Amino acid sequence: MIFVLVYYTVGISGGHINTAVTFGLFLACKVSLIRAMFYMVAHCLGAICGFGLVKAFMKHSYNSLGGGANSVSAAYNKGSALGAEIIDTFVLVLAPLPIGFAVFMVHLATIPITWIFWVGPFVGALVAVAYHQFILRAVAIKALGSFRNNPTN
Repeated sequence: MIFVLVYYTVGISGGHINTAVTFGLFLACKVSLIRAMFYMVAHCLGAICGFGLVKAFMKHSYNSLGGGANSVSAAYNKGSALGAEIIDTFVLVLAPLPIGFAVFMVHLATIPITWIFWVGPFVGALVAVAYHQFILRAVAIKALGSFRNNPTN
């Protein structure tokens, strides 16, 4: 479903359906501050609308599940939950093409652990962007530089 959402919104918003991924793209200077803020506000408004629809049309499920409030599973502590969210978002920010598969995999691994959805994803996005900019990109630039400076080429 995530793949379908991204596919159908790519022409409107570039496929931005996740606030933490938008934050990561902003940190990587791929999205302007204004655009990132508009996307993030739109994400939150969409979540509020979704919450309202669930509450209106599925009142019994809404009430029986505590209104969908986020909480950490009793089997895990908040540190583990935060770590899981950071790793989840790290994978999502670095894997934009196979995003549907990435979302499936990270949720498969962490839904039983956590529902900490603000701090973990933003830290994960920050770590992914830093890793991409300072590690992956630096290695590629260094390799390209050594290739260009090699007199045998």
